[in-house]
Amino acid sequence: MNKIVICIFQFAVIICICSCNTQIKKDVKPDILKYEDYLKKEIHLPYVLDLKNETKHLVYYGTEHSFNPSDTMFTDIEKRFTDLRPDIVFNEGGDDWPVINNRDSTIRLTGDPPPDSLEYKYLLSRFKKEDITLMYFCRQIEQLQNQVEISDSNFEKYMNVFFCDLKNNGILLNNDEIKYSYMKNYYEKFFQTILKWKEFDPTNYQPIYSKTLLNEICRESTYFRDRHIVSIIEETLKTKNKIFVVMGGSHLVIEEPALRYLMK
Repeated sequence: MNKIVICIFQFAVIICICSCNTQIKKDVKPDILKYEDYLKKEIHLPYVLDLKNETKHLVYYGTEHSFNPSDTMFTDIEKRFTDLRPDIVFNEGGDDWPVINNRDSTIRLTGDPPPDSLEYKYLLSRFKKEDITLMYFCRQIEQLQNQVEISDSNFEKYMNVFFCDLKNNGILLNNDEIKYSYMKNYYEKFFQTILKWKEFDPTNYQPIYSKTLLNEICRESTYFRDRHIVSIIEETLKTKNKIFVVMGGSHLVIEEPALRYLMK
């Protein structure tokens, strides 16, 4: 009889442990979405996440990158911002952009920001600085392809300023490496072709592809940034009730599982 009681007790303990383990798994904070899963989703931009719980309200506007002031997306952003009346706002450009006096000029002249020094430091621990710089160079080329204000005549001047910004923000480029001519030569050696920036194929660096080393660097850059954004939002929710975020739509899709967990 005692043996039967002991067996029943042991069985009950096993059930209890299994139940506890199951509960622990359910409560594990999900990570950001990986690109292999991102590619399985059919997302149309702009993509908006509007999450509420008893005390908190998060509106995250995932944009389609645009430099057109007449794009209806910007009117929608303004309306959602006004409706929410947020306690704090986060945007992809951060707080280092110069103040521009009117709405249309702001939209034309500001796109993605240069990444901050924390991101540079992370990438430099994994890749060569020349390849990291080349990835950012290629990303900047794609953005300039969409801006009518940038022509062949001022492309080189713009890039010289851009490389100086990279150096000032943490990539240790020397006086030769901040020159457009240096990175142009490195580009042509890397791709084994002459640089024609208006004809550059962005799939050579974009994170959803796996054509070159630059794709991998860009993926790691994006993962770092997305985890950083989630951590900032999580910390801010401790003291603020209404948060408004404006970033590229791909960031939102990747961050969404973690954000939904924070707001549940």
